[in-house]
Amino acid sequence: MLCARLCRLGRCLKRERKADKMSTLDVLFSGFFRGDSSAGRSEEERIADILKIAESCPTGKKVLDDARERHSRLKIRMVPGMKHMGGYNSRGRTISLNPSFCDEKLVTTLIHEASHSLQDEDIFERANLKSMIMATRACEADASAHEAAAAFEIGGKVRDCFAENHSQILKAYENEISLRGNPNSALAEAFKSWYDNKSYVALYDDRVLAYARKKDYVRPGTVFSADRILKAAVSPDKDGKRYIEDSASFLYEQRFLTLSRKTAFKGRYTGFLCSDKSLTECYSERKDGSIASPKVTGAELSAFVRNKGRQA
Repeated sequence: MLCARLCRLGRCLKRERKADKMSTLDVLFSGFFRGDSSAGRSEEERIADILKIAESCPTGKKVLDDARERHSRLKIRMVPGMKHMGGYNSRGRTISLNPSFCDEKLVTTLIHEASHSLQDEDIFERANLKSMIMATRACEADASAHEAAAAFEIGGKVRDCFAENHSQILKAYENEISLRGNPNSALAEAFKSWYDNKSYVALYDDRVLAYARKKDYVRPGTVFSADRILKAAVSPDKDGKRYIEDSASFLYEQRFLTLSRKTAFKGRYTGFLCSDKSLTECYSERKDGSIASPKVTGAELSAFVRNKGRQA
């Protein structure tokens, strides 16, 4: 009897030592963290698994609860063949996830897209090019900040997967949490850090310009203030407060309103076609890497038009 008890105790100690090497959430969700895309689960089962992990952290639960409260018929679905990890369709109130990515990545993607569902998209239909770029940047920065918060709170493989492509944003969040212990100020720092990934910013700027050309954008749109843009991007809490307490005027600063050299040229070409010169109010990169207000001569612009928008 004593020998049997000692054997059972030895087996328990081995299991405890093994568990100590894993984080708490790794143990809790080890059945969900699969490297493959489906592992034999149905679409409904997989979405349920991803939701369970996302809602296990305060940020994920708040964002998803707020999204459901605003959109009673919010849908989540898997869409094979997507070019990206996820997307949000405001007309259909649908969050789409790419099933070819593992659950760890789709957890924060779900929170990112749910954050978009809380933003005011009407601004894009009426804004001029400058305001449209500012609004797009702010909306992406907000969604990515909530991703970073969730990745930090969940930890483990979810955090590691998010850090693969967004280490700068995650580091900004973690440093502020370590320094002040304030989730709101940490979200604000993560929001601002999004703008430091220049290639990522340029990618979204180019999408705005392509959207403007495709939509036959032929009128100078409305000029929206930085305050209006920030309110469209960052939804308030139940007390009506936003996590960014600074004046929205910081969006006009060089860090937040600089166009890459390539985007600046494309933007001026698009503005020429659309009779919209608002991007001349943005900072832009010179060839030598310095920053200046964009100035293009008539000859340069004519050559750019002849090249059908390709940078000389």
